[in-house]
Amino acid sequence: IGSATAHTMPRGRLAVVLHGKVGSMHGVDGVDRGPSRSIEGARASPTMMALCASALQQHIVLPSRRRGGGLRAEVVGHSWNPEIGALLDGLFSPVRSAHEPVLTPHMLLEYCPATLGLDARECMRTYSQLLGVRRALLLRAAEERARGIAYDAVLLSRWDVLWQRPLLPAELPGWATRAAGAVY
Repeated sequence: IGSATAHTMPRGRLAVVLHGKVGSMHGVDGVDRGPSRSIEGARASPTMMALCASALQQHIVLPSRRRGGGLRAEVVGHSWNPEIGALLDGLFSPVRSAHEPVLTPHMLLEYCPATLGLDARECMRTYSQLLGVRRALLLRAAEERARGIAYDAVLLSRWDVLWQRPLLPAELPGWATRAAGAVY
């Protein structure tokens, strides 16, 4: 390999691990057009996901390759939106993904007993989010095992984040002294 090729090749892997149940953009302009949060019954917005996927490419994936130490960013994701799973996969191009149906309140209630003194709806929402994070991170670990690789770093985010400026891992505190597989 010539020096020019070696200089442009990625020097590490960044796993961009995405999770969550996505909602819509209704109401973001101050006009109430129905529910916008998935917990309120909003349907996933393909337009919003296209914007978020484009922003992730523009502000995370490409800058990580160019200015972020030559990292090769790869997306892995779990969602509670099987109805748009194919769309998410097409937009975000994950190396591994899973899109499962939402757990029913009956399924979640066993983890949120009334004896805890918590609002059942809030408890179910929190449990569902943490379970989605766990499943997304397990998908990342499965990808590492399947390919015999280890990601140098992991960026954990929701699918529906609209990145507005570059986030370069090399600029994060502690990046120079990080351990392999560090989660940011």
